[in-house]
Amino acid sequence: MIKRHSRLGKMTGSWGVAAALAAFACSLSVAAWSAGSYQGRGSGQWMEKLGLSPAQIPSLLKALGTRRETMSPLFAHRKELLAQLSSELKSKAPESRVEETLTAFDEVKSKMREANKKFLDDENQILTPLQRAKLIVDRSEKFQKIRAQKGQSKAHSAY
Repeated sequence: MIKRHSRLGKMTGSWGVAAALAAFACSLSVAAWSAGSYQGRGSGQWMEKLGLSPAQIPSLLKALGTRRETMSPLFAHRKELLAQLSSELKSKAPESRVEETLTAFDEVKSKMREANKKFLDDENQILTPLQRAKLIVDRSEKFQKIRAQKGQSKAHSAY
């Protein structure tokens, strides 16, 4: 069974769509989805809502798994670098040391963008334009509701 993500975070747009789809699809097993037998958290509705074919499901889950395997270490490294930057700022580290950490941080951000772009390219090959449109609209509406409940005005952090 593929691990289930517990929260999506504050994301919208293409990134949010990818994360939302990843969180949803990673919560299901390939066998349960393929058999249409999974009954948790509205999963059967997603197949119907998007109109996914049996051939699309394994391809999409494979792309999601690859993205997750790529992104997980990058997110962990990004978190470490943020903590390091915070520490360097508090300790008034030399500017050259902060600059090295910023360079590493920018490299990780770039790798994350590349991984996300690859996933979105794969997703574009798997989903039809109508399926993508349905997904984007549905996820955007759900994220707007979540942000409204939390009283947030911005979609996500720039970093």
